[in-house]
Amino acid sequence: MFLGQNSLVSENLQEYVQLIFPGICAFAIFSLRAIFLNSQFIFSIPIIIQLITTFGHIGWCFLFHEEKIKGIALAMNITFFTNMLLLEGYNYLFKPRKMAIAPWSFEVLHDIKGYLAFTTPIAFTTILEEFSYEVNSLIAGLLNEEVLLAAHVALAHSGSLFYCLPEGFSAALNSLVGMAIGENKYRKSKRMAIFGVFGGMLIMLICCGILMIFSEEWAIFFVDSEEIKGILLGLLPLFVVTSILDSIQLTLGAVVKVVNKGEIALFMYVFCLYGIANPLSYWLGIVKGMGLWGIWMGVFCGVALLSGIFVIMSLRIKWNEAGVGGKKEKPLLEGLN
Repeated sequence: MFLGQNSLVSENLQEYVQLIFPGICAFAIFSLRAIFLNSQFIFSIPIIIQLITTFGHIGWCFLFHEEKIKGIALAMNITFFTNMLLLEGYNYLFKPRKMAIAPWSFEVLHDIKGYLAFTTPIAFTTILEEFSYEVNSLIAGLLNEEVLLAAHVALAHSGSLFYCLPEGFSAALNSLVGMAIGENKYRKSKRMAIFGVFGGMLIMLICCGILMIFSEEWAIFFVDSEEIKGILLGLLPLFVVTSILDSIQLTLGAVVKVVNKGEIALFMYVFCLYGIANPLSYWLGIVKGMGLWGIWMGVFCGVALLSGIFVIMSLRIKWNEAGVGGKKEKPLLEGLN
């Protein structure tokens, strides 16, 4: 409310955040275990578990929908805890790798400074990237029109859904490229990077193509208001182009970060998203009165700039210098060396 948001929306959000906190903790544990399994080339189990619980989540939402905010939070908590318990149960019962369960030792603190220096910028890029979209939601709240806010929420949720697919691809890409570099297999790391980038882009193109074909059904799925539906369909082309660019920066950003350029990537995220995207969204959407179109145009400009920077950085990667002690090899693609 201090930031000029709708009072009812702010109160509902506060209640939801307080209720969902236990589930967020369970989600964090699940994510860490999934990353651990991914590093051992076990990708399918976390995906299968999430697919199963997604169908269950739909049932929980229908079951508790009369409780409104409390019901939504309860459904999310049940899903998050189910994900965590199923994955931990799989890890305990099947022991997919002999070191999957091991006693704690001081070996984990070996070169802890180097580990933090490498991982901290990567962690902050993820946090800052996600929070930038929350800032745009706050800007949309300043429009003080429930119709526009509803349309923005529909677009943001669709973006989150589509974003998760290439995001999972980039997480796997991080693991594969990082392990290949650690083994001094630079040609393999380049192959994994190329496959990951084009794979993530292909997934997003397919999603956006389906969205364009079924645009009417997509709008009806979120709202039953003709006014909001018209706003969504009017913004759809800009949303699609922005989503495609977002998948480019996401997959290329994963490559840039894993080749020990996390600090540079962090600076670029701060500059492009908080120095360009968010201020431009506010200026176009609020100051110039362009509404949601102006807000999403600001997002587009920031993401486009970030994608372009990561393209240039990726083309300049010297793969034989990404690891330690490796032998120089002929580049897989001359343009990538």
